[in-house]
Amino acid sequence: MANKQKKKQAKKAAQQAQQNAQNAVEIQLGSPSSQSSAPSPQPPQGLRNRQSPQQAQKVVAPPKIYNHEIILNALSDAGYHRARVTSLSLYDRILGGICWAMSMSYPKPKGKQWWFFEEVDGAKKNDKERQAEITQMMQVKSDIHCNLNASNHDILNMNPQVVGPLVDFVLARINNMVLDKNAFFSWSGLFVCRYDHRPTFLEEHFYALRTFNLNQYSDAIRMLKFDHSIIRDDWVTGRQMLYEYANYSRTGRRTFPSTVVDGYEIVRRPNPELVSAAVRDKLDILMDTIMNSLTERTHENVLAMIALVDELRFAVRLSQIEIRFYQECGAFHKMYSQFHDEGSAFLKTNAIAYEINPSDPIKVTECVEDIKERFQILNKYLLGNEIVEKQKRSRNLRQNYDEYDPLGYYHADNSHRADVLDKEVKKLQLRATLCNEIPKELDPVFEAYNNLQKKKEDSFPEPTEEHIGLFQDIDYALVDDITFLMTSVTNMLDELDQLPPIVDKIDYDFRQATRAYANDCHNILSDWYWKARILKEERRNLHRKMRDLRMDAKIVKHKIYFAKPEATLVRVFFSKIRISYLSNEKLAPKVVRTAAAAGLDVFDGPVITVISFAKIVKKRPRSAVTSAVGRLLWTNQFVLRISSAIQKPQRPAARPLLSQKYPNQNAGSGCDIALFAA
Repeated sequence: MANKQKKKQAKKAAQQAQQNAQNAVEIQLGSPSSQSSAPSPQPPQGLRNRQSPQQAQKVVAPPKIYNHEIILNALSDAGYHRARVTSLSLYDRILGGICWAMSMSYPKPKGKQWWFFEEVDGAKKNDKERQAEITQMMQVKSDIHCNLNASNHDILNMNPQVVGPLVDFVLARINNMVLDKNAFFSWSGLFVCRYDHRPTFLEEHFYALRTFNLNQYSDAIRMLKFDHSIIRDDWVTGRQMLYEYANYSRTGRRTFPSTVVDGYEIVRRPNPELVSAAVRDKLDILMDTIMNSLTERTHENVLAMIALVDELRFAVRLSQIEIRFYQECGAFHKMYSQFHDEGSAFLKTNAIAYEINPSDPIKVTECVEDIKERFQILNKYLLGNEIVEKQKRSRNLRQNYDEYDPLGYYHADNSHRADVLDKEVKKLQLRATLCNEIPKELDPVFEAYNNLQKKKEDSFPEPTEEHIGLFQDIDYALVDDITFLMTSVTNMLDELDQLPPIVDKIDYDFRQATRAYANDCHNILSDWYWKARILKEERRNLHRKMRDLRMDAKIVKHKIYFAKPEATLVRVFFSKIRISYLSNEKLAPKVVRTAAAAGLDVFDGPVITVISFAKIVKKRPRSAVTSAVGRLLWTNQFVLRISSAIQKPQRPAARPLLSQKYPNQNAGSGCDIALFAA
């Protein structure tokens, strides 16, 4: 019984395991309820052994296999033509390329010259000199943070699996330098300097434009590098071009003389002929010698390569792009000079405008409304309290009744006192009339001030077509045309790959020469592409600065234009108050004393503010409020001070006498009076 029970348990466990496996398959391939009755398709054979999508993503690429030909082609494509020179040893061709690539960003390691030199003209290097060259290269490798494992022995024997990754690293570093703006400082740095002499400006820009790699012609690496001058000669044919490149790969020597810009000498002709016809004739003769010795199939392939070079017309198209660089740089210098001149004039104008502080329309409006309100309060007080009280007392005195002396002990005759009161009543009535008329006189002036402010706001400078049109003279198509020419070079390489198969060694050499020529063209265009973008951006930045400068100049002129009439209206506005109160200045102190005796708070009332204002305006020199634009600062500040002076302060705890100095903590009219007097 026990054995039967064990068999049943084992059978159930097997069935359960089979069910779990089936559920797992359903989860991976889909639920049976959602699929047809047909059997599920099996995954491909290559995927059957994979257990999870995460493991499927972890596919390790096979290691790259290097050989010497791949390494040399990579160096040649990067522009290092010594890698194509078959007369050099493999060590010099590869190590020289590594040192050349490192010297792009490291011209002088540890402040010293590179020790590398080639075995040419019978020169030989011993093991000690080779080790010194390798040691210096390894030090620079550490300085540029290259973590690749490489030993001196591997470098000496040119182990391709060690040297290949190192070559890829240094060439990738060169490509990354193209994206670094500091790599083009010799070009971009010229745009931040001011050149008064236009020819000097253009010469320095052309020198920086044509020397696309400053280290290429330096003595940092002691080797005879290939000269790209032949690429710029419009009169060089495809036959001559390919012979120069192919001959250099065999001998390591140049036939075409060096015409790289030396100093600031440039060629401004649209179709430059850099060398004499005798040099080109010599190239033709040498090329004819080679062509006559070729087989028929090789001859056809070489003619096809020559046709590719001639159809590209690179030198002519490069000269046309160079002329456009010349025009763009000239336009930049012209606008930069205009920007400097207009900026100097703007500084002088802005020095005058800096002294102008325009009045605030909101504060001026508040000031006018507050003055009107205070005049109305004073008028209401005079008509409702002072005048009525004095008229009542005058009538009583004429009836020989004095409420303060009912028995007549002190004054027997009250007629004289009544006459005095009648005169005071007339003065107060005149004062009340002035309080009623002055606000009416302010309305026309205030209306003119508002109209001026509206006109000032409506005529505020806005961007015009002139400012927008500044950007239209930029040659935006320069970058696109360089890109189009780079595409033509790429298409030329594609057509080169579509030629019939290689026939012999000469066919291979000319294909390599054509490829090297195309790579040089592409490298020059790549350098010019970034310089064209920098030039376009510098021109756009200068146009923005010119646009902003001219807008600021218009705003400053607009500010100066409205400063004088605005100050005149403000001066007229306050002059009406000053004239009205100066004509009745003798009456003012008595009104103040009467108002204080009657319980009118001089801090909260308009009397002390208006009278003090009239006195201060009288004391100001006339020259401070005249028409000189540079002297308008006081007038406009005065408007703001009056606005703050006539605001209603809080009631003080105790009412001081008029003869006392108002304490600062009261923040009343007395403080403002002291401020005005200062």
